[in-house]
Amino acid sequence: MNRLVKVDLWLAAAVLVAASLNWLEPGLHDYVSVTRLQPDQVDELKLIHRGELRFSLHRDQLGWHGAEGPVDQEIVEQLLKISQLPSLYRFQLSDSPLERYGLATPVYRLQFNEVSLSFGDTDPVTKLRYLAVDDVVHLVSDGYYHYLSRSPYADTQ
Repeated sequence: MNRLVKVDLWLAAAVLVAASLNWLEPGLHDYVSVTRLQPDQVDELKLIHRGELRFSLHRDQLGWHGAEGPVDQEIVEQLLKISQLPSLYRFQLSDSPLERYGLATPVYRLQFNEVSLSFGDTDPVTKLRYLAVDDVVHLVSDGYYHYLSRSPYADTQ
């Protein structure tokens, strides 16, 4: 066997070992979400922007409804997915002041039934967003944040 074939075999073995470790790592596929709510358990959805109610929606047998007209079900579904965001890091809120994380006066507060999520600043190093739920601050991906600025009503954007 020549030297290049041996190197290729060693590299292939290393890739297989790394892939196996990644697949077998405990807890890798199980994550803690920011709430215990499942999207189908939510019957009321409110969004507060800078302290003012932006919209309030409720679900009945026919789907989601709001006071301002027909609701875009896709946008509501995206907002509901926020309740299931994986908590990448978390810590007790009582350990630190709210101002440090932009949670003293959050720009957005999203309420699922009685569970309130307050959105703070982004961490300057990790670029993850601070999200307070009850007395826990979670660091979550910021990829959903643009849904908070969209109207859920079908005829407006």
